[in-house]
Amino acid sequence: MRRILFYILLFVCTEGLAEEIRVSLFNTHHLEKVEFKARHSAHFANHKTISFPENHWKKIKVFNGGIYIEGTNFGKKVLISSDHWQSNFSLRSTGNQILESVYEGKLEISVKNGNLSLINIIELEDYLTGVVESESGKDQNLEYYKTQAIISRTWTLSNLEKHSQEGFHLCDQVHCQAYKGMARFNPEIDQAVEETESVVIVDSQINLIHATYHSNCGGQTVNSEEVWSKKVSYLRSVKDTFCIHSKHAQWQKSFGIKKFEKIFKEKYNLNAEEIETIKEIHPKERLSILEVNGKQLLTKEIRKDLKLNSNFFKISSDNRESIFVGRGFGHGVGLCQEGAMVMSKKGYSYFDILHHYYSNIHLVHRSYIAFFKEED
Repeated sequence: MRRILFYILLFVCTEGLAEEIRVSLFNTHHLEKVEFKARHSAHFANHKTISFPENHWKKIKVFNGGIYIEGTNFGKKVLISSDHWQSNFSLRSTGNQILESVYEGKLEISVKNGNLSLINIIELEDYLTGVVESESGKDQNLEYYKTQAIISRTWTLSNLEKHSQEGFHLCDQVHCQAYKGMARFNPEIDQAVEETESVVIVDSQINLIHATYHSNCGGQTVNSEEVWSKKVSYLRSVKDTFCIHSKHAQWQKSFGIKKFEKIFKEKYNLNAEEIETIKEIHPKERLSILEVNGKQLLTKEIRKDLKLNSNFFKISSDNRESIFVGRGFGHGVGLCQEGAMVMSKKGYSYFDILHHYYSNIHLVHRSYIAFFKEED
């Protein structure tokens, strides 16, 4: 019955909810200059019109606290846009690390702490095509792209305040969602976003869920409270046999025995006897806490401090080194991307995939959230 209701809602709601979001580009880099190239020449910057010839790079830099484009001062803030329906632009950094991507929408440039702040102002659905390609790659099938589109749309809408104090909604880094510009390499990505337009995931109270996802769960996803302390009804641990033979299903990392002992002595205040206990941890399942002589060590903190792929691991040691043998990649909460990819290849629909990884959820058109709330 829920599947029938879902398809009825999609049939009734044929019109999307267009809106623009603000995405910070090259967010972790401190750039004083970049190069800009427009696909079409008619662009406008504040009250000054600049001609951007097609496929011609223009230099943009900070100088004396202002923004200079090809030697012309445009003040503290510039908005570059185009009226052409197929407009896009390229950005590339200069210096030791070259970063280059192609974007749709508008570009807002301002000066922040002596560096360029680059904000891509883009319609939500266009942004999603870039996220889907950045998060999934170019070689997945249509059903997986639909899955990624829905979770990325839901995650975006429930996290629009993440960077609000900094003047934008989201950044282009993985702690938001990976975003490397517009999708260019597989037309099925555009098709997937279009065919699921405005579809989101809600919980039993018809609230947008926090549609968290990760690369590989190692065979078992994690309850939300084991990572973020808060228990959430739809983020329940599930067994996942689909991902266990995928790329990131298993990993191994070694530490010299002296370095290992130093880390656990200084960071976790363990004595020699307690460290010996840690050296031979062989849990049969994923643990969130390691108890050593009454002391509780959070495995998520160990993962962070030792830069491990996941907190799903066991430890063995000899006289020379300690070896972490682990499973999975990422925090393990919510949807396992590599498992979902395998499910899609086996013929599962995006509807079935989402209900496998998230508990007690519904898929609805965004416009119906307010409708259901009013009915309550």
